[in-house]
Amino acid sequence: MKLKNQIYAFTLAIYIASITSGCSRAGIDVEQEIERFHKHRESFETLSKLGCDAREAMNSRFFRYPVDVSGNEPEPARKAFNDMRRQLRSIGLDSVILRRFEGIECSLYVGISGSSFLGEGYNFGYWYQPESLGNYEYTEGFFSSENVEYRDANRVRGEEPVKFSIELTGGWYLQYYRYP
Repeated sequence: MKLKNQIYAFTLAIYIASITSGCSRAGIDVEQEIERFHKHRESFETLSKLGCDAREAMNSRFFRYPVDVSGNEPEPARKAFNDMRRQLRSIGLDSVILRRFEGIECSLYVGISGSSFLGEGYNFGYWYQPESLGNYEYTEGFFSSENVEYRDANRVRGEEPVKFSIELTGGWYLQYYRYP
């Protein structure tokens, strides 16, 4: 009987987590984030230069700042990290992912919000020189329950991610990406 209760509790916890995790759109305010970018445009421009300098100094294809910082990075990268921390603080965010893609030497992702559970989730953030812009166009009602239900009912799970990008300036984009 005890094992049956544990299985029931575990199943209930998974169900509740799936409802509250991948389906949540809390934290997504497109207009507010466009305004934040323009207010801190110089910091974003500086961040792209610093991030690309650090990525090049480490010759890394993927690096999460500050998560992956070990203290053993080359001096130019450590200096860039110190300056990146100040820029991120001034913007009101705390991390950046440095990337290199085929044909794109330097790409950065600065996350605003995201959620992931059992292979489904979303990311919402700023991309500098993103690999892909997505196939969707942002409209004012993009996150309305009717539009979300329609997209969910008419897309093939795992084949077509829901992704839109809004061009900002200087190679920066605001992007929403729901997967799979």
